[in-house]
Amino acid sequence: TFIQGNRCQRCSLPLISEQGTCLRCRERSYHFIKHSALFRYKGIPKELIYYYKFKKKYSLARLFSRLVHQEILNKYKDVPIIPVPSREGMIFTKKENHLNPLIKRLKKDYHRRIISCLVRKGRIPQKTLSFQERVQNLRGNISMKKSMLQGIEQVILFDDIFTTGATADECSRVLQENGVTTIYSVSIAID
Repeated sequence: TFIQGNRCQRCSLPLISEQGTCLRCRERSYHFIKHSALFRYKGIPKELIYYYKFKKKYSLARLFSRLVHQEILNKYKDVPIIPVPSREGMIFTKKENHLNPLIKRLKKDYHRRIISCLVRKGRIPQKTLSFQERVQNLRGNISMKKSMLQGIEQVILFDDIFTTGATADECSRVLQENGVTTIYSVSIAID
């Protein structure tokens, strides 16, 4: 189900008692303005993302693209989308990003401008690391392919799962270094 109730104004986690910003976001600063997610990463959304990402059931791209477009991307008219680059490793190669089928649907079905300009090196999985370890693991491992952002001041950074925000933050830092001033982070789910 979609995230219901009050959400953090920075990361979109459901709020329990905080007002405006969750405890996690009060202790951190990010290079992106705001993150939005459709779902919590549990239950059916977690299972669907698992089948899409690891079992390569890319037929789910149509469903995800429709939901993401309806709930989130409609808010950002004419803002280009930049997919977060996937980690090179056992499942994905440098040329293969699991987001590609979903991104292609957003481009074809909703006429969104896609700019695949970020590259990621490194093979250590983020999922086992703390926030600070994730930041260190990513530092210097995300870069621009080439200057594809001339004249673009705002973008949507898109990923499937937002966990600590370290990946979105590092991608946003690199984008800011290349002239982008306003970055919105969007994901299917937040953990």
